[in-house]
This record gives sequence, structure tokens and C-alpha cells, in this order.
Amino acid sequence: MDAMGTPCYRGPAGRPYDARVRRLIALVCVLIVFDLALWSAVVPLLPHYRHALGLSTLQTAWILAAFSLAVIVVAVPMGHLADRIGPRLVTAIGTLSMAVATAGLALASSFGELMVARVFQGAADAAVWGAGLAWVAARAPIERRGEAVGYAQVAATIGVITGPFIGGVVTTTFGIRPTFLGMTGLFAVLLVLIALEPDARVEDHRRTGMIAALRASLGESLITASVGMILVVALVGGALQLLVPLHLSSLGVDSEAAIVVTRDQVNYAKPDPDLFIEAARRLGTATQGSYVIGDSIWDMIASARCGALGIGLLSGGYGREELERAGALRVYDDPADMLLHLDELAPRTRD
Repeated sequence: MDAMGTPCYRGPAGRPYDARVRRLIALVCVLIVFDLALWSAVVPLLPHYRHALGLSTLQTAWILAAFSLAVIVVAVPMGHLADRIGPRLVTAIGTLSMAVATAGLALASSFGELMVARVFQGAADAAVWGAGLAWVAARAPIERRGEAVGYAQVAATIGVITGPFIGGVVTTTFGIRPTFLGMTGLFAVLLVLIALEPDARVEDHRRTGMIAALRASLGESLITASVGMILVVALVGGALQLLVPLHLSSLGVDSEAAIVVTRDQVNYAKPDPDLFIEAARRLGTATQGSYVIGDSIWDMIASARCGALGIGLLSGGYGREELERAGALRVYDDPADMLLHLDELAPRTRD
């Protein structure tokens, strides 16, 4: 038994503890799925919030950035707090914050209210990832901690893939308010399950002050470089998440109903065909015989690998011969040129 009364992972007591560790991993993974699903669900809803609340482009950008800024500010203190008072309590606080944020997304009627909801959502994300994974790592056997944390990465991918479906299809079918209020109820259930799980504490001799931990981390060049790369990717990804839905809306495309699949929602990028296969799945069709319009050789290779017909455009900088060698059925200068020659395209085939 440890100081908290939890059976240690050794001897005959290992078997029941195994079951409880698996249950904890499942619980934290469910939290991560909902966390990332809500994060990505907001993206297709940006045009709705902008229109309904009369937001400017700058205000819309702040709505998107508030989440990440809250994560940056809160992540380290949440991890430090988990060491002090235990990861279970911090995870519970994060889950409660997530419930408040989700209710806020459903009921927000102004820019300020939506900002508060997004800040709570970012703080909840920091708590769930920091304290939740620390909780799993503390209770898992040392030789299987990497595997336990790996499940969280799988859960994160599932959440990112699920988010646009919630923000687009589910909210369109049931409405934004019923969808988010229903998810608020799910967080209440998860909060009860968290309270039933045994806590875990870090040994006293391994604790350190927050300032000392920050200095030690920033003193490592590899950690500093990694943080820099993450910030660059986050800035580029955040800009795309803001601009793509708004640009689609300005073109008259309903971004809440449109099928949009991005690289972070599939396992492999082009030339693997995962993007096209996922898009076809969401559209309820097959890739075989479908048209893929792209401006790179990777688009053409990926389309051929999933049985689609590749249509190449010269707007991406690749030459006509390069695109044809990669498998393009036809090559045009740009989308306007393609529209002028639609009669040249082969008819769609069906099994």
C-alpha cells in the first residue's frame, strides 16, 4: 500500500490494480477525446458565431486564439498544482471547467461571453492533459508508462477527427445549443467517475518548485527548440483554422455543412490517400471513379492509390509532364480553364 492507500503495482495485488489502471486510462482518454473534439468543433462554427454575434475578423481571431493562450498560461501551473494536491483533483477541476466552457459555447450571446468560454476551455485542456496524463503515469507500472501515454495520443487523434463532425453535422442536425448542452451533461457524468478513482501523489523527494522547474526546462536547448517548433506550427495552423472557414463563407460556401478534411485528422499525409479516403467516407461515396482535383504530383499519386481519377492544375508550380507522369488524367492551367473543358473529362464510373 502507498501513502494514499492505493495498492502498489507488485506481487499478488497487481492483478486488480491492472484493471483499475485500465479503467483510469479509458477515463482519461475519453476526456481527451471530448476535449479535442470541442476544440476542433469550434472551427466550422466560426462563421456562425461571427454572423450571430456580429463579430469582426479581429474578434473572431481572438475567439480562436483564446484557447491556445489559456493553455500556454495555465499548463505549467496546472502540472505543478497536480504535484501538490494530486492529479485527480486537478483533473476534476479541468473537467468542471470543460463543462462550464461547453455550456458557455451553447449559451454565449456576446463576444465577451464567448471569450470567457474559450478561456475556460483552454484552461480545461491544460488540466486534462497535464494532470490527467500525470495521473495515468503515476498509477501505471514503470515498464508500461509509454504505452499508457500512447493511448492518449490515439484519443487525441480521434477527438480531432470527431470535432468537425460535431461542429458541422451534429450541430446542423440538432442545433448548437442542444448539442453543447448535451455534452455538458456528459462532462457531469465524467466528473462523478473521476471522483470514484483512487488518487496518486508524486513522492516528496521528487517535488520541485515551479520556478525551478521552468528554469531547468528552458535551460535545455532541445526543449527550447521543440517549443519553438510547436509555436510555429501552432501559429500557421491557427491562421489556417481562422481563415479557411471565413474564406469559404465569403465565397458562399456553408462551412458548417461543407466536408473539410485536414492533415491533422488522418494518420498519413499525401502521397498516401488517407485524406481522400476520409473525404469520400464523409461524403458517403467511394474513391473509385471519383475525381480528385489537385495541383501537385502528390495529389495525383494519392488519387491513383485510392482508385480516383486525378485532374491536375498548373497553379501549384508543377509542369504538365510532371503531373501527367504522376497519373493525371487531364491537366489544365487553373480551375477556370478546367471549367471551360468539362466536356473533356471522362465520365464517372460506377461498379
